[in-house]
Amino acid sequence: LRLVNALLSEDGEYVEEYARNWTTLWTNVLIGRAGGTQDGSLLHLVDGRWELIGHAGAPIQALQYLADTIWVGTDAGLTLVQGNKQRQLAPLEGVKVFAILATPTNVWVGAADGLWQVSPAFSTAVSYTGQNDLPPGAVTAIAQDEAGALWVGIGNTIVQLRPDEHFVEV
Repeated sequence: LRLVNALLSEDGEYVEEYARNWTTLWTNVLIGRAGGTQDGSLLHLVDGRWELIGHAGAPIQALQYLADTIWVGTDAGLTLVQGNKQRQLAPLEGVKVFAILATPTNVWVGAADGLWQVSPAFSTAVSYTGQNDLPPGAVTAIAQDEAGALWVGIGNTIVQLRPDEHFVEV
């Protein structure tokens, strides 16, 4: 209901820029705090209304919120948003990002070229592509279970990252 109210202007008319992006906005809403659109707009839900807080420069595919930081995955890479500042991670520049899992110790990124591990400080990025028995292909889903095991979706395959840092197809 809040989303519908946010899409309506004061006189009851749809706000055209949000209406165009309804599907993507709806699917990218996370924790009731932020949303992304196909035109790259990054929105923040404040008092039941969406406010534009930035522009990622490319269609937004994934969002993750951790410790007042928004990790934004786009068709053009990974962007970190902290307050009014935005930074793009150089190793992933130009790479389509499909999935993000942010934890206090690591940020895992699923991209067109495979799986990446990024430090929360945004200072390092390690590619797992072609390493540790990870099958080749775009990583489109990432999850972590209660035991801390990492699960990764690649095409029609699900793999798990084991404690020995090797991937096993499930």
